[in-house]
Amino acid sequence: MHLLSIPPLIMSAITFYTAAYYGIVFFKSKSNPINLTFSLMCFAIGLYDIFCVGNYNSTSSIQGYEWQRMQIFSISLVGIGLWWFICSYTRINNRIANVFVSIYFSVCALVEFFDRSDLTWKIDQPLVKTFEIFGFSITYNEVAQG
Repeated sequence: MHLLSIPPLIMSAITFYTAAYYGIVFFKSKSNPINLTFSLMCFAIGLYDIFCVGNYNSTSSIQGYEWQRMQIFSISLVGIGLWWFICSYTRINNRIANVFVSIYFSVCALVEFFDRSDLTWKIDQPLVKTFEIFGFSITYNEVAQG
């Protein structure tokens, strides 16, 4: 495991713990939907952090591509969770907007999860990025967007 992938691993543990805590709080009381939406949003963010760890540890652009796909998939889930959290927190109940945003992010997630064509990513165009933070060299293996 690459040394610099440890911070996102720690962040994922914290967000999964937070998701579990607020999920338990919701299922014990079931009176406040904010706890459930916050829990689901934290779970999606934890998935993103795990996929970041995988991408930081990838050794080729093909490996990085799979992790990159999953990162964008989880960002779509974060979008759904964030939307519903904001709506439940502010008590805004616009049914048309809720349905539209949920369908939009769900379609984005499904396309990212199942599509293997050049629509989303061009696996024949690797983009290897190398940069330094505090003297540590990080190589980020990814591919071009479709």
